[in-house]
Parts: sequence; C-alpha cells; structure tokens
Amino acid sequence: PNDFSATPLPADQPGGGTATWTIRADSPAPFTLWAEVNWCDAEGISFHLSIDGKPETVLGNYGGVDRWLWVRASTFELTEGAHEIRIRTREEGSKLRGIWLTTIPGDVPPGDVAQ
Repeated sequence: PNDFSATPLPADQPGGGTATWTIRADSPAPFTLWAEVNWCDAEGISFHLSIDGKPETVLGNYGGVDRWLWVRASTFELTEGAHEIRIRTREEGSKLRGIWLTTIPGDVPPGDVAQ
C-alpha cells in the first residue's frame, strides 16, 4: 500500500478522493440530495457531484465552517432502477460524512442545516 500522507489532495484533481453510492429507485420520482459536510475554511466549501456519470456539478459552496452541517444539493429525476451517486474532492480540507436522499417535498435531514 501507499504510505499515508497528511497533506490534503490538491483541489480540482481527477485523483482526488471520491465517495460513490449505488442506490435503487423503486419508481420514477424527483429526489433531493443533501450532504453532511464540514468545511475547513471559507475557501474550501464545495465538492463535485455526478449522478449516473453525467457532467459534474458543484455541491455546496455555502454554509458555515468548522462544524458538521447539511447542505442541499439539487433535486433530480431518477428513473426506476439502479443509479450511481459520486461525490469527489473539489477543494482542500472539505469533509463529507454522509448523504440524505428524499422524495418528500420540504423534507430535511436531522441536525444542523445550512441556510
């Protein structure tokens, strides 16, 4: 294995860290994605997001720093079946703890939600 490096990966690099989930939609529906994040400073407040290999969009780019909070990504239509959600490093020091998917309008995850 490679030696551990405490140096964060540079921003906007294809080799940056990624988290990938495969989900299954039981029926076609609009899904809203939330991500639980911790921004290290005002300069590192976003990730790249891709659904089913489509072009990446920016996830985040708002919210407080140095605490865990939920940021709303976007609402997107999913067809019935399997789908891949991929979140990738965009800026140094940004942390991701989990995602929340919902089909319920106005639903928000438990905990601190960024305004």
